[in-house]
Amino acid sequence: MHVFLRPLLLLLLFGGLAGCEATPVYPAGEAPCSAQAKVLVEEAVDGDTVVLTFLDGERVGFTLSARLIGIDTPEVDHDNEDHDCFALPAWQETIDVIAGREAYVTFDSECNDDYGRLLVYLFREEDGLFVNRHLIAEGFARACPVSPNNTFASEFGDAEQTAESERIGRWDDPCNGGPEGFQGG
Repeated sequence: MHVFLRPLLLLLLFGGLAGCEATPVYPAGEAPCSAQAKVLVEEAVDGDTVVLTFLDGERVGFTLSARLIGIDTPEVDHDNEDHDCFALPAWQETIDVIAGREAYVTFDSECNDDYGRLLVYLFREEDGLFVNRHLIAEGFARACPVSPNNTFASEFGDAEQTAESERIGRWDDPCNGGPEGFQGG
């Protein structure tokens, strides 16, 4: 009887493990202020600010405003509709790419900015898209390294140079990379 139980136990063990998916580990800063967490992106407030509900980790159950680290999108003027050039397309891209979806956040050295927002790197769950980098590479944002949260400054700078040289997004007409206050976004 013992001879028959062993293969059955092995089958159950490995068969059961085959259905388990490991949580992906995404890049973070060298000394992150917090551990990676799974989130639901409730909404995009603008191109570089989102509202997250934490699905696991130390903030599980909390809904918080978060700023995407290392990028800057043109400003959306929610009060007067005096938007920076390309602000509305940048905001729409963030909505299209991540709003209403599950994602993972990682952190760098500092967890909060001067406005109390969480500072995050954002990775779409379904395919691992690095949202911060995507927005720069597609011309919706510019690289904006702020020390000490500058782990991806070089990568983001390279993505910006490529977008600018290829005149992608905000680097094309009518914005041509700026000025920020130019109307027409």
